[in-house]
Amino acid sequence: MRKMMNAFNQRMPRLNGGAGYIALMLLTLASTMLTSEGARADINNCTITLSPPIHDYGELLKSRQNFVNTAQGNATTLSARSSNLTITCPQAEIMNVRFTGRILSDGNFAFGPKGNVSVTLGSAVLDGNAVQLAKTKRKGVIIGPIIADTQTLSADDEITVGANSSVKGTNLNAVVTVTPYLHESAFVVQEANVQEELLNIELLPMN
Repeated sequence: MRKMMNAFNQRMPRLNGGAGYIALMLLTLASTMLTSEGARADINNCTITLSPPIHDYGELLKSRQNFVNTAQGNATTLSARSSNLTITCPQAEIMNVRFTGRILSDGNFAFGPKGNVSVTLGSAVLDGNAVQLAKTKRKGVIIGPIIADTQTLSADDEITVGANSSVKGTNLNAVVTVTPYLHESAFVVQEANVQEELLNIELLPMN
């Protein structure tokens, strides 16, 4: 069963190019909780919130962008935006989170048809104590784990809060940072259109 807890909406910019503009691109980061028949009932009472829920880039002019050459062509970097992720449980739990969404061939998250978005999770504080983050799956495949203060995320990465799987807590605060990249061709369209991306932040039950 999947239960929606909150939504993080990032309004994407209005893009003006030589041949037209993109009226609106919307990036939604939704926080969810995944449960199963065998999951402890306590995790059902955990709550997940993201604040602020909306980042609005406003209007972007192509002439004001600093395009750099990449393997995929000329691209520009939009400003990084952050939201606070809070997970609260009624009793101490091992906290595992997973990020999913539409992906590109290299495993990065897509950002409309002409870009991608970098996602990081860091500055984690569990019950008032700073903790590291352990990446236990990369693109859905079990690894390492890789332990760091900040984790850069690909689709289907799984993160355990704490340097090992025995760390438990009732209240987690962390920072989710998104940095969009847009290809130059995104600024050249013939008519207004609306595009939307959905990224999920999931709280996973322990088996």
